[in-house]
Amino acid sequence: MQSAHTAKPMRRNTVVSVSLALLLGSMLASCGGGGGGGGTPIVTPPNLFTNPSNNALADAEATFSGSDVGGSGGLGGSSGDAGADGTAGDGGAIRRATVVLTCGAGGGTQHTGTTDDNGRYLIKLSRATCQAPYLVRVIDVGGNVYASLGAETPEAAKTTRINITPLTDKIVSDVVEPLRLGGTAQSFTAASITASISGGSFTSVLSAAKANLVASIAPSLTSLGVTNTTAFDPIKSTYNYDGTGIDAVLESISHTRDPQTGRTILRPKLVSLGTDVVPTVAELSAANPLTPENLNTPTSPSLNFSKLGAWVDKINSCLAAVPGSAAGNQCDGDKEIASDFKQSSYDFEANFSTLLSEASCPGGGSRCHIQGSTFRNPVLLFTGKYADSTATFNDLAVVEVTIKQPRIGNAYGEAFNGAVEYTKILIFKRDDVTAGLTAGNWVLKGNQRDYDISISPRYEKQTQNNVLRQANTNATVTFVVTAPNGSTSTLTDRPNDPSFYSSRLRININTKKYDAVSKTMVNANIRAVKVTGPGLPVAGLVFAPNGANVCGGDGSLGIQNNTGTMPAGTATFVAVSAANSYRLGAVLQSDTTQQLWYMANPSVGRNLNNLADYSGLPAYVVYRSDILLNDGTSVTEYSRNLAPIMPPQLLSSAQWNEFTPSSQALVQNTQVFAPLSTASISWINNPNASFIDITGLFTEAFTNASLTNRFLWTGSSRVNGASALGVRPSNQTVEFPTDPLCTFGSQYP
Repeated sequence: MQSAHTAKPMRRNTVVSVSLALLLGSMLASCGGGGGGGGTPIVTPPNLFTNPSNNALADAEATFSGSDVGGSGGLGGSSGDAGADGTAGDGGAIRRATVVLTCGAGGGTQHTGTTDDNGRYLIKLSRATCQAPYLVRVIDVGGNVYASLGAETPEAAKTTRINITPLTDKIVSDVVEPLRLGGTAQSFTAASITASISGGSFTSVLSAAKANLVASIAPSLTSLGVTNTTAFDPIKSTYNYDGTGIDAVLESISHTRDPQTGRTILRPKLVSLGTDVVPTVAELSAANPLTPENLNTPTSPSLNFSKLGAWVDKINSCLAAVPGSAAGNQCDGDKEIASDFKQSSYDFEANFSTLLSEASCPGGGSRCHIQGSTFRNPVLLFTGKYADSTATFNDLAVVEVTIKQPRIGNAYGEAFNGAVEYTKILIFKRDDVTAGLTAGNWVLKGNQRDYDISISPRYEKQTQNNVLRQANTNATVTFVVTAPNGSTSTLTDRPNDPSFYSSRLRININTKKYDAVSKTMVNANIRAVKVTGPGLPVAGLVFAPNGANVCGGDGSLGIQNNTGTMPAGTATFVAVSAANSYRLGAVLQSDTTQQLWYMANPSVGRNLNNLADYSGLPAYVVYRSDILLNDGTSVTEYSRNLAPIMPPQLLSSAQWNEFTPSSQALVQNTQVFAPLSTASISWINNPNASFIDITGLFTEAFTNASLTNRFLWTGSSRVNGASALGVRPSNQTVEFPTDPLCTFGSQYP
């Protein structure tokens, strides 16, 4: 069985673990400025927006800084007599991100390009073979997807402007939702939109969706000085990305998706999520618009664009300095990072280990920064309160930033000599007392937690390449098993394992914690953890360390029971598996209306009723972890899942990378692999999907004692340079580990 796992087929889901009053939220990306557009200029207060004429293609090419993006990216489309251009983001330029344009009429072909350092993209196309409507998507380094629609085929030698932001993503969502095409990250095309529209034209449907979007932000536009709000066109207008005007609106909006349908939801960032297990912040609409008091303007006490920009500029000046120099040592004497920074037990150096991974520093030491690295695309996600806060205001702010490095150093054993880019969550604390803070009244503080627990979505597409095992039946079959040592045994078991999609909650509980004094990872002394929250058993899902007697066991915390039963007294549980994800539901690839038969079979790691209603699993849902320590004391931690959990039915139209090149050969290979031998996994990258950062193999193995059929996670390997700029990796070598308790002679069939 070939298996592909991803936690971000629809939206990034990087996770932040928090304390009770912290209760963190979602992650987003950023945006940028540029030229282009259509229509005639309008009269508005300065620096709000304009609707300029369409660009000449030659002028667009001259303006587009394609040399900034490097690799195989840059200008999309190798030739053409016209083009599409615009900017991508939601508060600062989405830089070096993949843009995919799908033609409507004229064949439905795809063209890909890359945004430049201003967030601008340019894709050349042939008017004869690529006509409107155009569906344009941007996929940033963290896997976020935003979409937009262009309604007009450009004139010869000109471009049509198509911005891509959370505002345009909402417009596309409102167009496709009545057509039952799924969320904006799904695999529908521009042609499928027009083919599905009945009783109206594409342009009229698009215009109505635009009007509804503008109405949902109209009061804020008016407060900014826009006297004619209907003149603002989210897809075609140009504006400055400086934290003011239209950009202040973008800075004030959070983008998530409905868990049941995948449709886009916009909410005000500055409205507190509260302490509800399932947040109840109302989504923006014409009836519930973004109001002026929820605008995050340059004068707001909240962490805003100008404060974040100053902080990022200062950090980047430090990273530009020579490692080990006075200027390069986290800019001593300045106030970017709190001295007591702590993120899930890690201090600053440990939390930023990839960035601070230079093997040697001038004057000694091994934790110098990679010179020339930069922070970019900072965006405020939301504000809240620390657990011990006595403030009457929100004193915590959660930010996502993209980090670009020219390489990864080898101080941590993961050297990669090529440019990489990845996202990072930053947590700031409000401080109205300390003078001289680079971010005004905010300082980087971390979540101040002592344990490392996180909740995130996990989606699976498992494809059965053995035709003899594709039936979805509960029948059992008697067959003869030949072990690697040549012995045989008769076994009665299910022979089938059909191709399916599944949705899971992945719960990572680190058995270790970071000790800032010794600068090492130490045992967290966890005996068991009970996790409760939406989608999980009401009594709680209990995790315990698995041991050597568990097939695939590595000492990590796996699911022990789904009854909420914790060990009594000094008793210690041992997990029954190494699994750390709970399956909510699964459906057949061949028929997404039918569940898998074994979903109803008893298992501590799956919902026995094959969860059908995902409406209670939106972004920001809270999960409680009751941690029982080895000394008998208990600690309670709270975590938020930052992305909605989508039902498996939606996965059939999600964007996936293709593993077929390696899966057939691996499945049909009769070789018996010895420990530490390797297998090569290869795949085809889908430009609409997020990159693959880890690969692994399942194998079917049998124990010496009972020859019991089971699946075993035999080996995994991080993809070296997965986040590299330019060409994505498309193959990886995976090593079979030594695990003598799971197979005869430590061999893997």
